[in-house]
Amino acid sequence: MSRRRRLCPTCHRPFPPRLVVHGPVRQRIVDVIADRPDGITRDEILDVVYADDPGPGKSKHGLGADQARQQRVGGARLAYRAGLAGTRCTLSPRKDHAMNILGVDPGIHGGLAIIAIDANGAAPRLVDAIDIPVTGVGAKERVDVLTIRNWIVQHAPQHALIERAQAMPKQGASSGFKYGRAVGAIEGVIACCAIPLTIVEPSIWKKFHALRGSDKEAGRQRALQLFPTAHELLARKKDHGRAEAALIALAGAPR
Repeated sequence: MSRRRRLCPTCHRPFPPRLVVHGPVRQRIVDVIADRPDGITRDEILDVVYADDPGPGKSKHGLGADQARQQRVGGARLAYRAGLAGTRCTLSPRKDHAMNILGVDPGIHGGLAIIAIDANGAAPRLVDAIDIPVTGVGAKERVDVLTIRNWIVQHAPQHALIERAQAMPKQGASSGFKYGRAVGAIEGVIACCAIPLTIVEPSIWKKFHALRGSDKEAGRQRALQLFPTAHELLARKKDHGRAEAALIALAGAPR
């Protein structure tokens, strides 16, 4: 008897525990899962299984709709353990639509980019790219976390990749602290959006795109070659942060 694989070979995240169901709802749940080969969450299963339940108000047993539903779920012994909901592999695009990946060139003057990977093998597309939004000036300059959150929610990426932050040679204590605080704020926003995050070494994504050294313009030109239809997003020389964010996302995209 073969042992069940514990980690997804694509994203290396643990597989969810087995679904154990007893009672008359077993076949109905099996049929629901069979109709969704791309994956289904616990809440989606419950919505389908108990779609005929009464709406808001009291049930015939004097319980609220939510309480009655919980009682029936417990009676059916729907034994989903913690962590099962929302466990689709985040690095595998679904067959019916593109997968959005967020790339981040961190820092106060960095950039954010969303690329779309189509499951049909089409070339990746640069959907959108922006400079890191900030508020304040000088020593009071901060990352605008609310603007970043709204932008991320708008595009709903399934995975995020960010360049590993590190201190630069001859960087002062004040500027280093400012840079580190900005990186932490960006990572915090991504975590609060419940998006899986991968930290990428600068040498890894630059080697992937055959880039050498710290030439920002070379990165922008490479991004223009890979995303010719998104020229207006990368038209200025100062758009190198957006370009590097797109290259970071592409380096970690599934192939």
